[in-house]
Amino acid sequence: GKKINFFGDSITAGVTSHADGTTTNSAEINYPNLFSQYVGATYTNNGRGGTFICDTVTSNSIYNKVMNFMGDGDFIFVAGGKIRMCI
Repeated sequence: GKKINFFGDSITAGVTSHADGTTTNSAEINYPNLFSQYVGATYTNNGRGGTFICDTVTSNSIYNKVMNFMGDGDFIFVAGGKIRMCI
């Protein structure tokens, strides 16, 4: 089967923010898991809260994690927010 590597922020990681200000984190209800099930692939979720796309300085940035990725897989998905902070 195919293997997908997902990189991103808290949304990729599976964190959900609620109207009352609380958050929950789910290893099952997140788009990497749901998409991988849908297409019949295995996956690795490299999503981490507090990261964003255009940070090229910190080692925890999405950009640096993707550029330094040494794992295996058939596809890489990248998603992240906070772009406005980079301008």
